[in-house]
Amino acid sequence: MNVSDYPKRHSDVDVVFVDGTVQTYRITAGAGIAPHLAKQAGETGILTLLCGAKAYSFPIGGNVREWTITELDSEPEASE
Repeated sequence: MNVSDYPKRHSDVDVVFVDGTVQTYRITAGAGIAPHLAKQAGETGILTLLCGAKAYSFPIGGNVREWTITELDSEPEASE
C-alpha cells in the first residue's frame, strides 16, 4: 500500500498545557494515529503534530499536561 491508498482524514488535537491553556491544532490524520503519537512522545519526550505544510513540536516534560484527538466527520474547509 502506498500513501494514496489511505483515505484522507483530518482531526483536531486539543493540547492542554500545564498552565491550563488549551490550543487546538488540525492535523491531516485520523484519530487512529493516537497510539503512534503517544509512543513517539514517550520515546522522544516531544509531541509532534503534522498539520499539512506545518509541523508543531512540544516538549512534553513539564510543558504539556494532556492531549485529545477528535477525528472530523468530513474534510474541513481550507482556512490555513
